[in-house]
This record gives sequence, structure tokens and C-alpha cells, in this order.
Amino acid sequence: MSDTSRLCTVELLQSWRGGEGPQQHCPLRWAIYIETSPGIGNIYQIIGNSDNYAISVGRNQPLERDLYDRLSIGTVTLEELGEMEVILETVEIVRNVPSWNNNDWIISALGTLSQSKLSGIMPKTRLARNRTCDGICGWQSCRCSGHSR
Repeated sequence: MSDTSRLCTVELLQSWRGGEGPQQHCPLRWAIYIETSPGIGNIYQIIGNSDNYAISVGRNQPLERDLYDRLSIGTVTLEELGEMEVILETVEIVRNVPSWNNNDWIISALGTLSQSKLSGIMPKTRLARNRTCDGICGWQSCRCSGHSR
């Protein structure tokens, strides 16, 4: 098996904004993480504020496992990693709408990935999108397209 065909786990990470714990009432923050080698991987999210959001790709980042809740959404090969990044770059970023944030981008990204040709993540991504939306909706009013309460 060549190195590019090695499977990488794709996970949805949930953290408390600012590293605060569950006893604090603050928004949850979501990111997509791909472990490219043991304990190291790429983190995908948007950063900024309503008028200047931009996609952030942190490559070769160590994952501090104690700071995150994690949900596996499938696998991609190292060869497919570039394709997945191209897909994530096409996910719409909404600006100048104060109620829209990184979590909305993650939900859209999961929806886009679930419609992609990346076979290792499709079914689990749909499930993760539903679970994520439910989790996010527990903290803020649901504005997720395609989600009904």
C-alpha cells in the first residue's frame, strides 16, 4: 500500500470557545480534523468576525485530545485529502450576518461533503451533520438550512 492510499480518519471536533469548560455558558466551537499521522493532523474551520470571515487550514497540528469532544465522520486517503480541501474551499462563507458563524459553516461543509464523491465519508457525514445541528441548536436558535425542529 503506497503512502497516498493510507486512510486518514476524518473527525468533527467540538470545543468550548476559549478553552472554557462545560460549566461555562459560552458557544461551542466546531472544526473538521483529519489525522494525517498519529496525533497530528489538519484542522479546518473559519476564523474572523462577521465582516471578514475566512477559511483557516491548520496543517500538521498536534491535537490536544483532552480539549475536544470528537465524532468520527469517516476516512479519506492522503491522495483524496487535496480533493477534500478543494471541496471545503467551495463552502459558502456568509458575511455581515451577525447570527451566522463558524458552526453554520461546519454544518454547510458537512452537507457539501455528504454530496461529494469521497466514498469514505458520505453516510457518516450525513449523520454527523444531523447530530451537529442538534448540538449547535441546543446553544443557539436553529437557522440551519434543511433542518426542521
